[in-house]
Amino acid sequence: RYLYTSFEPASLGVLQGLTDLAHGQPLLDENGKNYLQQFEDLQIPLLVICADKDDLVNVKDSLKCFDNSSSRDKQKLVFVADASK
Repeated sequence: RYLYTSFEPASLGVLQGLTDLAHGQPLLDENGKNYLQQFEDLQIPLLVICADKDDLVNVKDSLKCFDNSSSRDKQKLVFVADASK
């Protein structure tokens, strides 16, 4: 169901990579480089926006990406649903 609600269609290669990641293996690009390590090494501004009712990415994982980023210019926004509604 998540594939149908994602922003981009997934190829079989992407699905295989995500399956590998779910089984504890690194997510690699077509040249064998680790995507997560490349992300963590980026030195560009980073803005992480997450919400507690997001079905695709939970807040904990979003904030882990934020914390693991070595960018010196980073900000995070966490939206929390109004429980009174």
